Amino acid sequence: MCKASGSATVSGQPDGVVTATPSGRPDSDDVVCIRDNGTARCNVPHKVRHSPTGIEWGYGGSGPADLAFSILIRFTDRETAETLYQDFKWDFIACMPYEGGVIPAQTIRQWLEEQRGRS
Repeated sequence: MCKASGSATVSGQPDGVVTATPSGRPDSDDVVCIRDNGTARCNVPHKVRHSPTGIEWGYGGSGPADLAFSILIRFTDRETAETLYQDFKWDFIACMPYEGGVIPAQTIRQWLEEQRGRS
């Protein structure tokens, strides 16, 4: 079951980062992914790991892996992100619809806590 959901109001920025106000909540830590003229954009800076051409979602490739890694770097330390980003990709990113969606910050924090409980 995919854990990303919904849609959000966003405004694209020239550098490829989006400023998000999901559900009308400004200054949120929620992760917002949108398509801007077919280009995948997210309010999390891209941390290149596998895909120098950028982030993506909706499948299990290198762009989605980079998005998962970039999101986890925002919420945890590098070592934890490196350990968990592939699992996060399958739980949230690979199953996100083409149009994008919102991953609530609280859901990410809860997922991280669940992963820590398994180790």
